[in-house]
Amino acid sequence: MYRVLKFGGSSVASATAMSRVLDIVEAEAAKGCVILVSSAISGCTDSLLSEDDARWADMERRHQSIVKRLFTGADREVLQQKLDALFQEMRQAPQEEKVTFGELFSTTILAAKLASEGYKTVWLDSRDLVVKDNEPLTYERIQKVIQEKQADVFVAPGFICRDQAGNISTLGRGGSDYTAALYAAAVGAGSLQIWTDVPGIMTANPKEVPAARTIPRMSYAAALEMASHGAKVLYAPTVAPAMAAKIDIEIRNTFVPDGKFTVVNAQKDASQWVGVASEGETIRLVGTREAAEAKETIFNALQEEGIQARSIQKDGNSFVICVRKSVLEQALKAIHRAFFQDLPVAEVNLFLCGDGAVAQALIQMVQQSASTVKERTGKSLRIVG
Repeated sequence: MYRVLKFGGSSVASATAMSRVLDIVEAEAAKGCVILVSSAISGCTDSLLSEDDARWADMERRHQSIVKRLFTGADREVLQQKLDALFQEMRQAPQEEKVTFGELFSTTILAAKLASEGYKTVWLDSRDLVVKDNEPLTYERIQKVIQEKQADVFVAPGFICRDQAGNISTLGRGGSDYTAALYAAAVGAGSLQIWTDVPGIMTANPKEVPAARTIPRMSYAAALEMASHGAKVLYAPTVAPAMAAKIDIEIRNTFVPDGKFTVVNAQKDASQWVGVASEGETIRLVGTREAAEAKETIFNALQEEGIQARSIQKDGNSFVICVRKSVLEQALKAIHRAFFQDLPVAEVNLFLCGDGAVAQALIQMVQQSASTVKERTGKSLRIVG
């Protein structure tokens, strides 16, 4: 069973980071054939778009520095020559194609390192396999090349493809996630892992809401809604191929491989509320079930912060809140606090000192009134000491 692992730019940003990636890949390769999809190293795509010779030179130095750290002897010399040729090709390429070279650089290094460590490694050119807006043809091409070649690890650049006219193109910013999903769906992978720099999909962007926490499991529908409305940890188009093929998506943290992570699959969401995401002046509270009373909770949470919402609209099971951009982050924190932090107490623990007649009488009173308290307040009484 194939295992598809995708690594983002921060995960491959340096020799140290790449070494960590290689440890993860090698552990997965022990379980079966791996398809490794990688983004360009962090900052590379922006540099390629800049048309700035100084930034290009710095980018080239960063890649050569990674090679010097990871390789020695003949292996280093061969790879340096290969990268030099790629950089020369990039400089001569049409301007619109220069941006597609970042993933070629990173995957060339990763494939060479895996091969040097004894893994049978095959580098796949996604430009010849992934056809933009044509998933059936993409699947056919990927299946054919995977069946023809034998490998412990296939390495493929994310993000890049060809359009239906055969021109080199891209899948858009964040498109490497989608590339991985296409490879996973094509081969019927048993696992699709998106490795990034955060511990899965969280209840909010942790840069905006420090109290945000990891969502252990969520449905495809909830993940798609979060990703479509501002949650950048997952590229929205990634969900559809995985959902159609019924492949679980795991969003994991490269820097804490054994830490918390999110699994996205076909199961129903356990919680009524999944998370909050924001775009522009809009906040979306993503819900999974009908809950009309949430509008009042949102209104009260904002009012406590002195924020007047421009509108609070229901959209399916979710709510869309529009506020001034100047108070967006404050509003985001207030809504997150109301739905994911200030949760109502469901159980009241009672500590009783002593075990004499008075204590026994109190225990009896608690036991007799527990059902009434539960009925009136929704809270359970529990004697713990």
